[in-house]
Amino acid sequence: MQHLDVIVALLSVLGLAVIADQLTGRRSLDQALLVGGVGALCGAFLAVRVFAVGTLDGWLWVGWALGGAVLCLFAHFLFRSTR
Repeated sequence: MQHLDVIVALLSVLGLAVIADQLTGRRSLDQALLVGGVGALCGAFLAVRVFAVGTLDGWLWVGWALGGAVLCLFAHFLFRSTR
């Protein structure tokens, strides 16, 4: 399985978005998926290109991607306006 880390990262971000949507009770899964995906991309970019702590061949970037997704989901539901 050459791309197992990518599959694990995608499924983990999907799971985080579903959990965040259910915990907040907002029922806006599409927004949670978008924010979680963008956060994961930013976290992976930080790990690979900015801080150079890992490569896309290893598993370290997956943790950074999940950390970015969690941070962005938290910020999204914290600062989201509810009219």
